[in-house]
Amino acid sequence: MSADTTLVAAVSTADCCPVLVACLASGCVAAIHAGWRGLASDVIGATVGGMTLEYGAQPSHMVAAIGPCASGQLYEVGTDVIRAFESRGLSSALSVPEGTRSGHAFADCSQAARILLQRAGVPAESVENEAPCTISDPRFPSYRREPSNPARMTSAIACRR
Repeated sequence: MSADTTLVAAVSTADCCPVLVACLASGCVAAIHAGWRGLASDVIGATVGGMTLEYGAQPSHMVAAIGPCASGQLYEVGTDVIRAFESRGLSSALSVPEGTRSGHAFADCSQAARILLQRAGVPAESVENEAPCTISDPRFPSYRREPSNPARMTSAIACRR
């Protein structure tokens, strides 16, 4: 997170959710790395809160972009993730289609990120969330798809000059 126009906030991911946030009123920005643990601990809300405290940002004046991440019907998770999402009120980001293994569900991390941004006060219409699933789209690195591939994606955001 930064309000320094000489810096770029960046995050490196493979299947975790990159979330870029900017406050149009204060000019500060943040790059958030939100894997399932970060989503379950609301790293997004903490970052939006930090932007508010540190730079006087206003969530109602923020815009956000959720980048490619593991999501939808390919990101199968176990009870640890299910419990963590449910305890944070993110059950709507989980699905259990017919035929899913017992004790498993599919997690939509981009949907969980959208929910947390809205809870933090970022307007729904200010959140871009058309990100592809890294597991299914070979244009993006995916640890789940190719565990031996060290490639990562970098998402970055900078303040206006």
